[in-house]
Amino acid sequence: MTSTLTKSIILLLIICYYQPTLANRHTVKRGRQGKNNFNSIKDAIDNAEEGDTVFIKPGIYTESNILIDKDITIIGHNRNTTILQASHISKAFTGRLFIINENTKVEISGLTLSNGYSDHFGGGILSKGDLKLINVTIKDCFSEAPGGGIAVLGGSCEMINTDITDNMSESEGGGIYLNRANLQVYDSNLRCYKYKFCGGGIKSDYAAMNIRISE
Repeated sequence: MTSTLTKSIILLLIICYYQPTLANRHTVKRGRQGKNNFNSIKDAIDNAEEGDTVFIKPGIYTESNILIDKDITIIGHNRNTTILQASHISKAFTGRLFIINENTKVEISGLTLSNGYSDHFGGGILSKGDLKLINVTIKDCFSEAPGGGIAVLGGSCEMINTDITDNMSESEGGGIYLNRANLQVYDSNLRCYKYKFCGGGIKSDYAAMNIRISE
């Protein structure tokens, strides 16, 4: 009995040891036609087609400047366990996390995005399309231009149960910068912003906003 139990424990440890390797394979689901696996988030998004859903496994991933030019949904396992960082440290000048093109609808949920950088708009995300964030955290991102966390230039951004925290802009809009865009914020937290000129949390130019922020 003891020998059998010992073998079972050893087998369990071996399975657990190799599990992280399997967890790094992200899945693209295409309707009912099956799914494909990829080793990086960028590869999964690049190979996705219009209307696909990209599932990101739990883990900490270091990738940046991921371009999204199609209507897709990106789902992380949980924002506490699924983290996408542009670098291991903040202000590392490695690039933004996501760049969303015009006329593109993107929904992101269950992710933490951190340590993004831009010398232009949007340290974490630059969006020119329609962006929806659900259960997302964007933190420790930096931009030399407006929008330390997010810059929305045209299009729209909807945030639900999302935290935008500890981002910084050398210009304005430490958390969010809007230009000719529509922003809707529900049950989210915007806090602890740093900025040089104006708009510590949100800076808006020719934009419409509907905000309900949780306490």
